[in-house]
Amino acid sequence: MNRSMNKRTNSVKVWIMVAVAMLLLSGCSSMKNSASVKVESKVSMSQDPITLKVYMYGLTALTDEEFKTYFADPVRRKYPNITLEAVASGKGVDPPDLLTAGDFPDIVLTSVASTLELKKLQVLEDISPLIKKNGININRFEPVILDSFKWLSDKGEVFGLPYSINFAALFYNKDIFDKFGVPYPKDGMNWDDALVIARKLTQNVEGVQYMGIETGGVSLMGFGLSLPYVDRATNKAVLLTDSWKMVLAKAKEFYEIPGMTDKGKLAKASTEFFNNQRLAAIANWGNGMTGTFESMYADGKPLNWDMVTIPNFKEAKGYSREADYQMLEISETSKYKEQAFQVIDYITSDDVQQLINKKGRLTALQKTEQFKKTFAADLPSYKGKNMNAIFSVKPANMHSLTEYDKDVRKIANNTLLDVVVKQKDMNTALRDANDAADQLIQSEAK
Repeated sequence: MNRSMNKRTNSVKVWIMVAVAMLLLSGCSSMKNSASVKVESKVSMSQDPITLKVYMYGLTALTDEEFKTYFADPVRRKYPNITLEAVASGKGVDPPDLLTAGDFPDIVLTSVASTLELKKLQVLEDISPLIKKNGININRFEPVILDSFKWLSDKGEVFGLPYSINFAALFYNKDIFDKFGVPYPKDGMNWDDALVIARKLTQNVEGVQYMGIETGGVSLMGFGLSLPYVDRATNKAVLLTDSWKMVLAKAKEFYEIPGMTDKGKLAKASTEFFNNQRLAAIANWGNGMTGTFESMYADGKPLNWDMVTIPNFKEAKGYSREADYQMLEISETSKYKEQAFQVIDYITSDDVQQLINKKGRLTALQKTEQFKKTFAADLPSYKGKNMNAIFSVKPANMHSLTEYDKDVRKIANNTLLDVVVKQKDMNTALRDANDAADQLIQSEAK
């Protein structure tokens, strides 16, 4: 059984005290007084007007208003000579396209998972010299984030500063629970507890099919145990394990409940939860939910919802899913690396992190009581909600990341369709998935 979330505490300390400390020794300030202490940059910069392009890649692009609020306006107030311009990824605007055009942006806002993809393209600047030069204390960030840096580089390189960390919870529609007289879920549930509730709520009433709980599927349930997809040493898939079999078996129990599939298809969870309001609860990332909650509230049609801690396996009690965070990185091609570093350093400062924290994007800094108290304070849709769902559990350490994870995750997720719809036995489904993953890895490695 994989119990990495319980076993990696020492690796966090080792990474922070050895790998990071050796890089930053001469510039880091002590953490004795506060996790939010930060050394102000003393490096002088040119005051000539410049425009820095910020590339949003591998995640949902910010709206124009969000980009203005979280990035452009704060930076302009701090550095009047710097203008930020948003660049969203998409067709014709993927990293290879931009590299071919010789127009790769200065700053990249991306997920930690996509960082390895960009690293492979050799477009990311190692900012460890800039961290040292500017005396930046990166120990201000969540230890679980710093621990994951070792998966991004085995040479001590640092490819960015964390911008925000996602949170996972079980979001539920109170009206559906009330309709069936089912008590609301509680914090601290495991997947077996959630399964009991799911069965009670998956009912057909007067031709309307209600569904209990969307778990996020095999891959995201596996996030609760920090399960790896690929062995870093051998570049071989590792889906044929007892842990992955346990995850698939539990996911199968949820989706084989009569009514959870329709004509051999799994329902689109977000549509059923928000639009059709037939899904009682969804285990999901907060960043994927908050915008819709706010839009519905603003439209005068607020959802009657709340949240509890995301269910997990008994072996991972006290932990949420593994950490999922966003990075601010500097491109190797930028002509303004020093100024770009100024920008990402400021966006990760206490002042700006407090701003985004209030707007419902959880800070990547260590969670002081002030950060906990003010999270989502500016969002009417979050007023009165159970914030214990976020702060009473810890994000688990990340699994050993590889550049192949993104594609192998898709293959792992398809095992659920194989066992629920195609009626494959679990051993066959996992063996076929493992073989398909190995073939994919071999083809991508060429």
